[in-house]
Amino acid sequence: MNTTGNFTALGELLAQRDYSEFLEELEAAFGNLPEQAHQALRTLAGKGLLQYVTDEGQLVPAITARFMRLLATGFATLTDQAYEVLAQQISDLATPRSHEGSPLSDSDAITGPSNRPRKPTVRLSDAATVIRLRRVVQITDYRWGTQSVSDALGLRQSVFRSVQERFFLRALSLRFPGLTALPNYPLDQIADFSKLRAILDDETIRFGKACRLDALLVIPDEGDPVAAFELDSRYHDDPAAKRRDQLKDRLLQLLGVPLFRLRAEEGNAMDTDEWYALLTDEVLSEVTCGNRIRSRRLHSALIPVTT
Repeated sequence: MNTTGNFTALGELLAQRDYSEFLEELEAAFGNLPEQAHQALRTLAGKGLLQYVTDEGQLVPAITARFMRLLATGFATLTDQAYEVLAQQISDLATPRSHEGSPLSDSDAITGPSNRPRKPTVRLSDAATVIRLRRVVQITDYRWGTQSVSDALGLRQSVFRSVQERFFLRALSLRFPGLTALPNYPLDQIADFSKLRAILDDETIRFGKACRLDALLVIPDEGDPVAAFELDSRYHDDPAAKRRDQLKDRLLQLLGVPLFRLRAEEGNAMDTDEWYALLTDEVLSEVTCGNRIRSRRLHSALIPVTT
């Protein structure tokens, strides 16, 4: 591993002002050279950054972003004097200029060439002190790549089946912050159909195993269901839909879980704030956690003593 050769090559790239290749070789050197060489690499990175911003050539956004990322993450170091030069250079770049290339006067900076009022421009040089910050900038690089099979075929999908469901669950979580709100939850997760088979017909059993609740409130950690919610619409006026709703009502009644049916005439008619207001006015006073709350970490059969 030729450390001297790496630094020589990096220095030559800076002399040639090939900043893109310099950054490529610099980032590779951090991974290839031993730890004791990293401080020298940081110093060289700071030197490259300072040369880049003071160069007479036009700054390239992609290269600027990469240099700033090195500085923000501590992979480039600057001396106090270099920081002052860098701050002054940024200040010069931020100073507005007229069409002739000269700095605007104070009156031009406010009114503009067309004499239309506009806000005064704040220059970096107006600050009495330059404050150096690190690790406060987040820069993300995007590049073309291959899609995964699930992305290409659309195999994954949102847990929400409509915008209405997304707005409602957000409102439900805000209105009942002490409980956990779950969307499109399978009914057979809260019902033991092997025991219900003794009292239910086959049609209801088949429906229940395939049924999902639009939203469910449960006790955090314990998972006890507190209340279920269905977002009805005009589509529930269909006879077949009414039959399914009746079966779902019967199942929730047997389980002892309150079911609230809420209806919006249009699927996207209500936003989160409107759902929140409805939950406050019509549902909040009706929801109770009951006396089934218990800590299964201690004993599965323990329940609070009622007085």
